[in-house]
Amino acid sequence: MPNSPPFQEVSVYIEQDGTNKFKIQSDKLEEIGAKLRGQRKFSIFNSIILPLIVSVATIIFSSAFQYISWFNSVGVKYATDVADKAERAYQNSAAAIGTRHYAMLVFLPSLRDLIHAKANIAVLALAKSNEMKDRSLIRAQGNAKNERSLVGAMARSNGAKGRGVGQAQVDATKRTPDT
Repeated sequence: MPNSPPFQEVSVYIEQDGTNKFKIQSDKLEEIGAKLRGQRKFSIFNSIILPLIVSVATIIFSSAFQYISWFNSVGVKYATDVADKAERAYQNSAAAIGTRHYAMLVFLPSLRDLIHAKANIAVLALAKSNEMKDRSLIRAQGNAKNERSLVGAMARSNGAKGRGVGQAQVDATKRTPDT
């Protein structure tokens, strides 16, 4: 050991003062203790800088963990909000689908009945129209008979002997198949 301090001889006197009591006497006892402990030095690094570094590192790490925790809670909150909106959208669409399905179950039979009713009405209207045409034709034929009779009666009552308008009408009525 090349850098070791030189050895010094020290004499120590130890006297026993009864059982388990000793008395140490030496004029260099304090020097011996100082050499064994080493010199006391005030270190700025050990006293101020190292505790300051540890405090700053503790603050940085705890802040980083708090930021990570906050970031995760924000992400969870966002995901929860998206899930809630998706659930509401699903419920609204399911309700709309259910309402439309029910409306179709009610609407389709009603529409079918309406179409059948409209077709029945069209058939009935056509039949009624044909019946009315037949009645008007019958009336027209009846009126024609009445008119012929009326013209003949007028001709007889006037005593027309020549070929006038009345005679022409009577001749025309005689040519019709109804007479």
